[in-house]
Amino acid sequence: MSKSLLEQLPGIVAAGKRQAAQILEQLEGRNRVSLQTRELVIPSKDRGGFNFWGNDGADATETPNRLIYGDNLLAMAALLAGDEDTPSLRGKIDLIYIDPPFDSKADYRTKITLPGTTIDQKPTVLEQFAYSDTWSEGTASYLAMIAPRLVLMRDLLSDTGSIYVHLDWHVGHYVKIVMDEIFGRENFINELIWRYGKMSNATRRYPQNHDTLLYYSKGPDYFFKPVRSADSEYKTRFARWVVDNKVRYGAVAHSDDKLIKLRIRKVTKELGRDLNDDDVLFDFDREFKTQDDVFYDISIIKGNAAENLGFDTQKPEKLLERLISASCPENGLVADFFAGSGTAAAVAERLGRKWIISDLGKPSVMVARKRLIDQDAKPFLYQAIGDYQVEQ
Repeated sequence: MSKSLLEQLPGIVAAGKRQAAQILEQLEGRNRVSLQTRELVIPSKDRGGFNFWGNDGADATETPNRLIYGDNLLAMAALLAGDEDTPSLRGKIDLIYIDPPFDSKADYRTKITLPGTTIDQKPTVLEQFAYSDTWSEGTASYLAMIAPRLVLMRDLLSDTGSIYVHLDWHVGHYVKIVMDEIFGRENFINELIWRYGKMSNATRRYPQNHDTLLYYSKGPDYFFKPVRSADSEYKTRFARWVVDNKVRYGAVAHSDDKLIKLRIRKVTKELGRDLNDDDVLFDFDREFKTQDDVFYDISIIKGNAAENLGFDTQKPEKLLERLISASCPENGLVADFFAGSGTAAAVAERLGRKWIISDLGKPSVMVARKRLIDQDAKPFLYQAIGDYQVEQ
């Protein structure tokens, strides 16, 4: 009688740890994995130099932003090993976000579209992994794939770093057990629910209308900055009037903004007098409630949205904005090893964080590269897995 998946889990985790340990043992030997730089991508020729390897007086150890093509297991091994140009990134990454395939048996191989062109050629055997989340032994194979990768991700995280693993109902509960073993149950922070409001005509069950994000830290002293649910929206709307994280009456007394007019009437009534210039209308440190563990205000990407790249499984930038703002310090380093269309890099770039992303699918890498160029990103390296040998 075959073992149930629950009975197989300890063996799967143990095998994943052994595989990761073997990779780590080889980092200093002749079989170490390396990255080959295929291109220095400079989206804008007007940029005055680039901020790594000592260019323009920059610190020669500064981590360059990187877009890596290849198996993420090998990419992480190369990042841990380092090379003559860049040091090892062991313990250097502040935030990892991954959106791995969900073991849904869906096949994305024929659905990859690049702006202005269609890719219809048959993918390589390796690239099929990126487009089809189907494995020979179902969920057991999925967990065997993710376990050693999570071990290496933990090694890459800084002592104050954390990781979000984006999943759905197919496999999330099993991955939670795996992560408890690898990161420690004491380092589990949150189960986040992203309720995206998708329409459904299900009649024999409740409509499936959310994804789950498992949030773990490497240790007890992780970085986290509370997110206030309305903070970013109002701050953007009133940005020109915000001083010391407050909006005062004197700055907006003659504004035509309807929300400000309503707030002026509300505060005037509360105080029972005419307002003075120093009276506070909005206090962003106190007024808005802290975002809870259910994200219901972020929708899936609409078909006509400007950010829509026609890429299956693409996640909205607003979701990544919230995660990165909360869990990565300014100028920190964000990594995504299932990069897809490059949303994590695009958002990290815009928020002033450094980034490293990788994907096994060539179309994914092409989409991400073009996206970052169109965004006028800072210069970054396009790299691929170099020559390596596997010990027999």
